[in-house]
Parts: sequence; C-alpha cells; structure tokens
Amino acid sequence: NLKNTGSETVKAGLKIVLYTRKKGRQFLYTDKGLINTETAFDKNSEELWWIAKDDEMSIMGNIAGAFRADEIQIASITNLSKGPWKYGGGQGALPNSSGVGYYFEEVSLNPNQSIDFPIVLAVNDESGFASPAFFNESIPDSLIIKQLTAFLDYYLAKEDVIEDEALDALENMLEKLQLKK
Repeated sequence: NLKNTGSETVKAGLKIVLYTRKKGRQFLYTDKGLINTETAFDKNSEELWWIAKDDEMSIMGNIAGAFRADEIQIASITNLSKGPWKYGGGQGALPNSSGVGYYFEEVSLNPNQSIDFPIVLAVNDESGFASPAFFNESIPDSLIIKQLTAFLDYYLAKEDVIEDEALDALENMLEKLQLKK
C-alpha cells in the first residue's frame, strides 16, 4: 500500500523483488512449463502462476487473475535488485540464484490518496492457489478486513465482472472472519 502523505500530487510506482532461493538447486516454472531463461510476463500473458522450488522452500505467486502486476520478471536476483528500476531482461540462461520481480507502473496520487498493489503468494500447489499465505489463521482480523476493503474498492472502481479466482479469495476472507466469531 502506498499513500501520499504530502500536500502535492505525486507519481508513484512499486517494484517488489522476491529472492526465491533458500538452499540447494532452484527450479522455476509456470503452469506452462519449466523456465530456463530470463523471462518477463506482461498483463496479456496466458500463464496463471509461477512456482520456485529448492531443497528447503517452495513458493508460488500469481501471474494472471484478479490481482495482476503490470509486469513480472523472472531473472537473476542481482539483475532484478540492482541497477535501473526495471531490468531490461535479456534472454540469458536463468542462474541458480534467481528471483521474481513484480512491477506496478507509476500512477498519480493526490494528497492523502492511497493505492493497494496486491500480490498473491501461496504455498506450492500445482492445482492453483489453494492456500494463499495471507489467509493464514495467524493473520489478525484487521488485516483481513483491510484486504477485504481493498478487494471491494478495486472491483467497485473497475466496474467489471469478478473472476472465479477472485470470488474464491473473497469467500476465503469472509470465512476466516466468520470462523473467528
């Protein structure tokens, strides 16, 4: 979440780089197959999710769906985290020490205006997003309500059909709140 706390309108974007390797050889792939070279996915990509696996960690993240970054890059962690804001991305071989970069292009924020940049992460499940990390029972009610509010704000502003994946996420949020009663 970014909030303009100043008195002037500002332009702001967001870049989040995830180091997806903990120990051992790392494998990265999408629902379409193994990734061997540096790869970028834009908003029109047909891939649904990515998975990173090594000897100790397995994590997946969204590419498509209701929550979509402007671009997602899978590349060397050094290339993603150092240098220019957005790595140009060669098509070189993907090194063992790689990561995933989420890029949300800049938007104008008026004073006191905020914007959420949602990223969905989950434990590895090749059938899709079965257990999003932010629905874990250890998450406080206030954070679930904040996610729910951001979700509703997003779809009210978009005035578009809500995809099944997003409806499932909404249902999970509501169930978590109901279970805590």
